[in-house]
Amino acid sequence: MQLTPQLLKSALTIHLNAILQPIREDYKASPEWQAVDLQAYPPEKAAVKVKKVKDKGDPAKRAAAAAAAAAAKKGVVAQPDGSVEGENAAKVTVGEGTVEDTLKKLNVAE
Repeated sequence: MQLTPQLLKSALTIHLNAILQPIREDYKASPEWQAVDLQAYPPEKAAVKVKKVKDKGDPAKRAAAAAAAAAAKKGVVAQPDGSVEGENAAKVTVGEGTVEDTLKKLNVAE
């Protein structure tokens, strides 16, 4: 019979466990050894998971984006210069009042 690593490993495991068995029994019977063990190797505390709060962005920007998406569905597109283009552009209300009314509210002199 030839000695293989698998046979050597199982035989070594059996004999090491037999040698360590009295030490394990003494450890279980001795509160002093268990106290020293706790001081030397304190149990790890489980990390508390903190739930991340998702940043949904500025509510005003979300509302503007939703309004733009709704307008786009109707065939209306707002341009960067403030104009509105599309089939139903005449039906879109950009704001209430006229430019003069807005300037009065803002106290801006022409």
